[in-house]
Amino acid sequence: MHERLGEWGISNSVIIGVAIVGIVLLIGGSIFYLSTRPEPDFAVKDLTISRTKVALGEPVTARVRVANVGDAKGTHTVRLKLDGETLKEKVTLEAGESRTVDFDIEKQEKRTYSLNIEGLSESFEVVEPAEFELSDLVVSPKEADLGEKVNVSVNVKNGGEIAGTCTVEVEIAGRMENETVSLSGGEDTTVSFVTRKFEAKEYQVRVEEWNLTENFVVAFDVPREKIFRIAWSDDLKKPITHPFGGVGFFNPFQESYGLTYQQLAYDDILESEMRPLLAENWEFSGDCTFLIHIRPEAHFRDGSPVTAEDVVFSLKKLGMPKYGGSPVKVVDNLVSEKEESYENVMNIESVDGKTVKVHLKEKYKRDRRVKRLLYYKIVPKERWSKMLDEHGADIREENPNVKNPSKMNASGPYTFYGQVDNRVILKRVENYWGNRLGNHYLPEFAEVKFYGGCPFEMAGENSHEMDISPHCPAPYPDFFENRRDYLLTWNMEGNNGRPMFFQESMFVIAPNYENEIFRHRWLRKALQYAIDQENGLGVYYGDEAIVASPPTYLAPDLPFYDEIANNKVIKSNYRTRIIKSATGSRLGIAHSPEKAIEILENHCEGSVEEGWWYPNKENGKKLGPWTISVVKGWVDCENICKAAAQDWSGIGIQVEANPKSYFDGWVPDYREGNFDFIQKWAETPVEGAAPVAETFLRNFVLTPDNIEHDPVWLSGIRYQKYWTEEYSLTEDTADEVKRLTMKLFSLEEGSEEYVRTVKKLQEIFIPQQTVFFTGHTPIDTVFNRDRWVNWSTIDDPYETSRYYPMSHSLKHCYPRNVRVTDFSLSKWAVSPGENAEVLVKVRNSDNVSHSYEVKLREGEPKPGPGPRVLRTEAGRVSANGTKTFKMEISFDQEGTYRLIVDEWRIDKWDPNSPLTQTLTVNKGS
Repeated sequence: MHERLGEWGISNSVIIGVAIVGIVLLIGGSIFYLSTRPEPDFAVKDLTISRTKVALGEPVTARVRVANVGDAKGTHTVRLKLDGETLKEKVTLEAGESRTVDFDIEKQEKRTYSLNIEGLSESFEVVEPAEFELSDLVVSPKEADLGEKVNVSVNVKNGGEIAGTCTVEVEIAGRMENETVSLSGGEDTTVSFVTRKFEAKEYQVRVEEWNLTENFVVAFDVPREKIFRIAWSDDLKKPITHPFGGVGFFNPFQESYGLTYQQLAYDDILESEMRPLLAENWEFSGDCTFLIHIRPEAHFRDGSPVTAEDVVFSLKKLGMPKYGGSPVKVVDNLVSEKEESYENVMNIESVDGKTVKVHLKEKYKRDRRVKRLLYYKIVPKERWSKMLDEHGADIREENPNVKNPSKMNASGPYTFYGQVDNRVILKRVENYWGNRLGNHYLPEFAEVKFYGGCPFEMAGENSHEMDISPHCPAPYPDFFENRRDYLLTWNMEGNNGRPMFFQESMFVIAPNYENEIFRHRWLRKALQYAIDQENGLGVYYGDEAIVASPPTYLAPDLPFYDEIANNKVIKSNYRTRIIKSATGSRLGIAHSPEKAIEILENHCEGSVEEGWWYPNKENGKKLGPWTISVVKGWVDCENICKAAAQDWSGIGIQVEANPKSYFDGWVPDYREGNFDFIQKWAETPVEGAAPVAETFLRNFVLTPDNIEHDPVWLSGIRYQKYWTEEYSLTEDTADEVKRLTMKLFSLEEGSEEYVRTVKKLQEIFIPQQTVFFTGHTPIDTVFNRDRWVNWSTIDDPYETSRYYPMSHSLKHCYPRNVRVTDFSLSKWAVSPGENAEVLVKVRNSDNVSHSYEVKLREGEPKPGPGPRVLRTEAGRVSANGTKTFKMEISFDQEGTYRLIVDEWRIDKWDPNSPLTQTLTVNKGS
């Protein structure tokens, strides 16, 4: 190459020069390239630590912020110096990227540690950890009243050197309560809890981990004179879950007495009418519209008014079987399982704040059964809609009112206050809306004591312990006779001091109509003639304290019994006898074993001694042996069945009573038809919307086959099944009986057509002898006059349902030891419209204060519901003190006016007498 360049005329010096230049250019280019290539560059931006003080063994996090400030991606080792130790962490960052690098540090030695990195420094201290100690458990008060606040406190101290969090757990009466607290090292605080208990007993508070324990006692320490005690024969647990409903004061599905939850109306048994309560009145507006007008005064315990929305909600919800209550019967069937559905009601709506409109279906024009809606307990929609959503079908068992009585918001004169052993305590509602109408309830507390059985309840009567006992009849005729100094009944002058009025049902024995032999009318008549009703009931109640049942199915005490009883049919079909009742004589079927044997001789072969075969020995079957299914432990029922079995055995048909447990024997036997005879009740109401129609409905139309209902109170014969063309020997009358019964609900009670229809029904069923009557039971409500007076008696009655007279008795009773001592007027004569001041002085001789109500009436004193009330004043009279009640009165018309106070003291069983004054009104005064 060099030679060839020479040949071309290029000298060596030129060649060398070019070479040198090329080398320089090559080297220069490399130098330029190397000096301009991108490089990463790392810088530490920040150093932080998570805590400056940390417990031994607890981690602290050192956080270093590293940034790549160069132009290229690179990897860097971050070196954090921890005293003499270096902690390393590699990090790869893109150019311009920054990242936090965490170093988790955990030290087991107490001291201060220093961190350094590229001129940045931090330090942290390792100290003793937070250590909590609980002490000084305090409960105050140690003795509390029912529902009173009990404060529970415990001291919490952090004995460590660092802040920490602690959950304080305290077990109060078996329930764990907790609260979380945060404390700095060395700091302490007090954690407090509040509890209320509504059952009187001793409770324990404990902090188990620290072995801290304290007790407190909840008591009901109220003088007996302030308490109105109601005796209840069952045990305490039954009222919440028992199928019969029980007391359930705190549960509107089952509230029996109307002391807490109230209805729209109540029954006046004396007049057989419905009376307004929360409803002011009601009316049909056209054939298919029923209006309910709510009292403007009515309100709940919290002061909120009872509105149409509350009523609509209650009518639609509380009768539903899904909630486990006792559904109100609205028509042929009970309330449907379907949500808010009724058989005869098309719709229920609120018209305005105080008016409810019920739309009936076309075929139920003016059907009086719609008045059954007035029996519903009314609850506040705002609270109960939430509770039903929360608890659903479990609401009865969960019973939120029992768990938190302070939130209970009913409209009645009493509210649930608590429980003491076997007693439920109710406390008077001071702002009860009925006070504005003069319906003051004077006992401060109403108490229900559960005795656990009639013998124990009778012991309570004997020991002066109870004030009213509505359930257990005394089985001894001389029981009241020997206790007239303090016990009282409806009719103290009646036989053996017993109350001579009767339960709204009668004892009956029903045959099993699946057995064809019982479908023979002649056999049923023979069996009825054989029964000695007085003997059966007399075994339990005393011979002179019972009444046989008439075959009319009507209650003997029904006020208009004589007008509607079809005695002509009774006489034409049976040998008869006169039955004595409190309200008159009734025609009944005679006790005639001879007639029974005569009937058997006419239809069977045999004798009393050897028994009877139908139709004969050769081709027939022997009558019996049979049994009567009866509830074991229901002593009156057992005795009645034993007596009936003895009567039937006495005419040659062997029968025995067969006691069985209610749930496991009697109920399944009835529902499955596993019986020969079964002891039942036939309902015979004397009160309500349509008592006679209800009687026939329940005994001849409704059965447990077509509705869900406890079988005790519905027809034992299943009339709608067996009195049809499908069954031989019985008449095909079921449809006709149903049609006539339904017709009664739309007829005006007492009208000619009504009476004809009632008698026509008796024409059908009286000859058929569908059940065997064994008598009506007396109602043995017993009153004690030691503490409270003004009980309803036959000589001085007031409106009441005499079987469960709690709300009425409480409304009318007065404390025995408070009485009016002086009644005067500021003026004895006034001009028309001029006021006269009325002064009524009351003295309380008890050692406790009492509430007292003065009612000023105008008219002559008389037994029963008194003259009209002009003014009402109520107040508290101090122990062993006096109080003067003042009222003003005026009259617009001239005349002489008779004024009365303490008009209730008209009955000879009440202490003292009414006081009267005369006010003259004339223009010259």
